Amino acid sequence: DPEEPDDYFNIPLARRAEPLALFEAAGVEAVLAGHYHRNATARSGELEMITTGPVGTPLGDDPSGFRIVRVGADRIEHHYFGIAEEP
Repeated sequence: DPEEPDDYFNIPLARRAEPLALFEAAGVEAVLAGHYHRNATARSGELEMITTGPVGTPLGDDPSGFRIVRVGADRIEHHYFGIAEEP
């Protein structure tokens, strides 16, 4: 939630509002990030934010793994694979 309260794991509200507005104005469809030690996805309007967990030392429920992202002319698809289920 773009309006979520400040905490250790997010960018402070006063600093995140400007980039979110710029992303929206530019028609950005997705932001991909890492180094959160867990998987997370969120939406702000049409913008999807995708955070991929680590290959090592996950802190969330997902196993060590990686994400494959496919970018097409009309859509973005992504799927996280645990190391044991790699395609």
